[in-house]
Amino acid sequence: DGIVYNQRHPSEWISCSEFFARSQAVAGGMEKRAGILHHLVITYAEDNTITIYRDGHQYGTSYKVGDLLKTSENSRICFGARHFWPDKDGTKKFIGGLSGRILRAALYDQALSQAEVALNAAAGYMKLWPTDHCTPCQKPEDESNMRELRKEFPSRTSIIDDPAQRAIRLPQLRSLQLYAAKHCHIWGDEDARARSMRTLNLYHLCTWLIKPATRKWDCSLVELMATEPQKPEWFVSHWWGEPVV
Repeated sequence: DGIVYNQRHPSEWISCSEFFARSQAVAGGMEKRAGILHHLVITYAEDNTITIYRDGHQYGTSYKVGDLLKTSENSRICFGARHFWPDKDGTKKFIGGLSGRILRAALYDQALSQAEVALNAAAGYMKLWPTDHCTPCQKPEDESNMRELRKEFPSRTSIIDDPAQRAIRLPQLRSLQLYAAKHCHIWGDEDARARSMRTLNLYHLCTWLIKPATRKWDCSLVELMATEPQKPEWFVSHWWGEPVV
C-alpha cells in the first residue's frame, strides 16, 4: 500500500493497494497547480482506519477497511512509477508518468495523530520515538545542546520590565514546538535514553530549553523572542505534565 497520485482519480491522491482492495476515493480535491511542494502522509490505524493528510491537514474523509496489509521482514519501500506496461516492441514504459521530486521520506511504526502530522509537516521530519543509534546529552549544559540553543536564540531581543507584558504569542509557541521536534532526540531522560515527541512535556522543555537558553541573560524566554512588550489577551492554565504535541 502507498501514497499514489493520479491513478484512479485524476489529479487526486489515494492510498493505493493491489487491485484497489483497500483503496477508496476520499474527495480530497484535485491538484490544480504544478511546481508546488506538498507534504503527504497516510496513516493506518489499529482499527483499520485509513486517513490521508496533505500539508498537515486531513485530505478528504477517512474510511475503514476489513483488514490492513500486514508487513514482514521482507517488505520493501519503493519509489517511482507504480505500473509499467509492455510497449509493442516489448520494451516496458510507465503509464501516467509524473515529473517531480521527493525531497524526504519517513516511515513510522505507529499511526501518527492529527497533531503529530501537523507538526511533522511544519518540521519536515521529526523523530517521534527514541532511536537506538542516538547518543543523547547527559546534561542541559552539554555543548551539543547549547550549540543548537545559541543558533536559535543568538541574542536577547528585548527588555520587558513589566512581567505582565511578557505574553507569548501563538506563532512563538509553535516555533518552540517545532524546535523541540527537531532537537528533543538529543535530550537524555532519567535512564540516559533519547527523549521523543511522544513523551516530551513542559517539565522537559523547561529543563532542556527554557532554563539553559535564558541563563546567560537572566531573562524570560519571551525576551529572547519578542522585540517589544506583548500584552496578554488570554490567560491559559495548564498542567506541565501534558505532552508538547
